[in-house]
Amino acid sequence: MVEPTFDKDLELTKLQIAAEDCHSEVEINSPMYVTVAVAMLALAFSMKMDIVIFLMFLGILATMFCLAVRTSRRYNDGIRKLNGHIEDFKAGKPLPPLTTLCGIKEKKE
Repeated sequence: MVEPTFDKDLELTKLQIAAEDCHSEVEINSPMYVTVAVAMLALAFSMKMDIVIFLMFLGILATMFCLAVRTSRRYNDGIRKLNGHIEDFKAGKPLPPLTTLCGIKEKKE
């Protein structure tokens, strides 16, 4: 079996792309969740509402909170995986393909 060659620049580029992919999800989604939650709270305080609308607002806020927690957990898992890949890089081992590093599922043909 042929051992894959270790191209330091290519492996560093893979790590950089994977790190940016991991960070971009938090950078994009977190402000969106906070914006929706603040908008919902502002709307709730600016109008008269009955119990059904109040419960609907609470449901939406709970959903935004759950999505924010999920995004945070995925970010933490991504950082842990990147840390393992950095250790592999230090050891001179080639990294997996970008689709694996970024968690992209392969297309079935």
